[in-house]
Amino acid sequence: MVNACCRIHFGFCLALWSATITLAFENDYGIVENVFLGQFYSPSFAFPKTMRRLADKVHSEGYDLELPCKATGMQPISYRWFVNEKKFKRKFRINVKDTGALLKIQRLRARDSAVYTCIASNRYGNLSFSYSLKIRERPGVAPRFYDLNIMKRHQFAVKLSGEAARFRCEAKSALPVTYTWLKNGEILKKQRGRIDYSTFFLKIKKLRLSDAGNYTCVANNTFGSIAFSFSLNMLRTRKGGPPKVTTYKKENYIKAKVGEDVSLECLESTSTTLPFVSWFKWSSPVEKRYALNSIFMGKRKARKRVKKEYYHISPKYYKTFTVKGYSPFRKSRWVFDNTRPYGLRLNIPNVTLADSGMYTCVASNFEGSDLAKLLLQVYT
Repeated sequence: MVNACCRIHFGFCLALWSATITLAFENDYGIVENVFLGQFYSPSFAFPKTMRRLADKVHSEGYDLELPCKATGMQPISYRWFVNEKKFKRKFRINVKDTGALLKIQRLRARDSAVYTCIASNRYGNLSFSYSLKIRERPGVAPRFYDLNIMKRHQFAVKLSGEAARFRCEAKSALPVTYTWLKNGEILKKQRGRIDYSTFFLKIKKLRLSDAGNYTCVANNTFGSIAFSFSLNMLRTRKGGPPKVTTYKKENYIKAKVGEDVSLECLESTSTTLPFVSWFKWSSPVEKRYALNSIFMGKRKARKRVKKEYYHISPKYYKTFTVKGYSPFRKSRWVFDNTRPYGLRLNIPNVTLADSGMYTCVASNFEGSDLAKLLLQVYT
């Protein structure tokens, strides 16, 4: 019957057959896409050899490590990380980069040993890779600080009364480490609810002026010990103000013979932030306010007038120093510990007649600036 109909109405049957094929293709397109296209567009790792090499390697403490999970395939590709089958959470040293395709661990520690799993996914599928991270410890040696560079950046703290201070000095060692905290060379006593040092953390709440001083962390194991000191400075008032600068020991007028080595020294007291300190040389003596306006205030006319009258001296000629038990500022707003104030020495080797002139030690922060002037005369 159908065949007879088709012989009579050939055009109608051809249209019916085309519609049937189109309908079937549309219904099964998802299957074709997943089976056929998925073979080409599903994720595949871009660096499988590198990933296998890192997974098999035993890594050493203290080094940074990057675990790649970069995948190719139809975009977008999303990434998920798990640590010991638990969803990864960002930590102080561990974070994901490159939209999740890279896990970076800074300064490896023994406790970082774990199974790190990455899952790369797109609409055509997903794949995973696991790093069983092994950390090589260093037995038989004294402890070493994990974050020494970070500790140095936080070595000098400036706080107000009522605030809190927190110092960290974690050490790495294959053996158990014990920690001792000192204040100005003496054992620091705990105060319930205010001063606590559990292992490598020192926490001080509700700071008082008497809390100013040097805090030293000592880390010990059976092979030796290491120590690091933090300086805590307290404001007497809640208003810090700009820094203050003065000359140190030597008079403002200095004479030197050609060929001698000359050292110019100044001291500064910090304010609410650690200031920027530097040396400038002037071709002729100028007033303090004029010099500060020329360097910092930025008035265009003043800058034009003094454009060639001064220049900044390279920091390679500087050397810092501290003075114990010395403070020229009797009414200072600061409570100094025994390493204050801070000094900056300018060393001028083998002076010549051209080195004669006015030198200024300049300190500045966001609240203001100050300078000390020294005159150098070189003679034959």
